[in-house]
Amino acid sequence: MGDTTSPILPVSEDTPVRAVLLIVFAISIFSVQDVILRLMSGDYPLLQILVLRAVVVIVLMAGFLWMRGSLGVLRPTRIGLLTVRAFLVFLSFVFYYLALVSIPMAAAVAIYFVAPLILTGMAAALRLEEVGIRRWMAVGVGLVGVIVIMRPGMDSIDPAALLALAGAFVYAGFNLMTRRLGRTENAWILSFSHNLIGYLVIAGVVGGFLGTGAYQNESHPALGFLTRPWVIPALTDLGLIALTGLIASVGFYCLTEGYRSAPSSLAAPFEYVMIPWAVLWGLLIWDEVPHPMTWLGMALILGSGLYVIYRERNAGQRIVTRRFTRWRP
Repeated sequence: MGDTTSPILPVSEDTPVRAVLLIVFAISIFSVQDVILRLMSGDYPLLQILVLRAVVVIVLMAGFLWMRGSLGVLRPTRIGLLTVRAFLVFLSFVFYYLALVSIPMAAAVAIYFVAPLILTGMAAALRLEEVGIRRWMAVGVGLVGVIVIMRPGMDSIDPAALLALAGAFVYAGFNLMTRRLGRTENAWILSFSHNLIGYLVIAGVVGGFLGTGAYQNESHPALGFLTRPWVIPALTDLGLIALTGLIASVGFYCLTEGYRSAPSSLAAPFEYVMIPWAVLWGLLIWDEVPHPMTWLGMALILGSGLYVIYRERNAGQRIVTRRFTRWRP
């Protein structure tokens, strides 16, 4: 899952087919990013990958804007809130990627995709949006889906599953801040700032502390991925890390155009294509066949998420999850 943020931009003339194709393409390549990070998780520390990827994203974004003569759009007005938001996305995706390398890919993605439902609950709790009983019930069903995937009482719960759930909660908070900041900051600022502050500065500082090797702990895949010392990447691996940066940049652009080309009530459901991609990659690459309870949990999460979108569209409300995108940065 790589992270992206649904851009909050003026909507252009509706072209639904174009929007769907762009969003499906973006989510599909974000799934490739997840595969790359999972494959590299045994040799490199997560924070080093995030820092190197952020460098690629920042250079590509700045270069694109420079060629268009649009560098002036990178002028923030609320640096403090942007910094808090960047910390949230950093924390959320660290949790997500640590879960991704520790439990079956389909389970990690499905648990993380409860974030739109959590976001709906948060928006109601903070009185940012009125949520009726049916949507509250859908949120509850989605959380039951998470519990079903974790299967408490049948097996010991892997702590990494809790990391995926914690990441979903933090990501919901990140999206609430995105919704608020979208009134004053453009989409380029929102993306550029969380890559610069969250993935370059914060990941660099924390990684510099953990990456010395003094805290290395390989007792669990997540701990190893987090505490492994920084190393000089092989040329091929450096190319793969650069590819994740390219994926993040292209994916963000496609999501931007997708959400500008159609109402989000039409576009948002297609982000759930990440779940079948996770099942497919897990099966083809890691021979992970989802447990029957995982299938049931995924169905509950997917169904409740789509129902929330359906109810919001019928109510004529602006979807609070303008984007739930993991995938990625």
